[in-house]
Amino acid sequence: MTIPGVGAYRALLILAEVGDFRRFHRKGALASLAGLGVRQTQSGDMDARGNITKDGNGLLRWDLVEAARNHIRNSPESDLSIRHKRLTKKRGVKKATVATARVLITIMYAMVTKNEAFQVNAPLKSD
Repeated sequence: MTIPGVGAYRALLILAEVGDFRRFHRKGALASLAGLGVRQTQSGDMDARGNITKDGNGLLRWDLVEAARNHIRNSPESDLSIRHKRLTKKRGVKKATVATARVLITIMYAMVTKNEAFQVNAPLKSD
């Protein structure tokens, strides 16, 4: 609940849908549970990456996108919001918001596994 835009109800919903965060061996596995993983198709020398897979928990994905929207609205000075603005110029608002939701779930994973609170302007690492 230390993340701006994530209140008690949203935090409980995410916790109920994910369960124990520590059961995932990496943050990408948690993003895949939410259906926020990148679709990848490989055949021979061809390697194509596309939109999100949408395979996974739709309620969790919706909740994370709403949390990302709330975070961007309530904390415009955070690095996550600045990243969203930069992506909006390249990809559009909807894709930037979904990308922000993916980063948000990876931040939540790091927070729970390291037992730390959210830091507004902590440097974001790309996947």
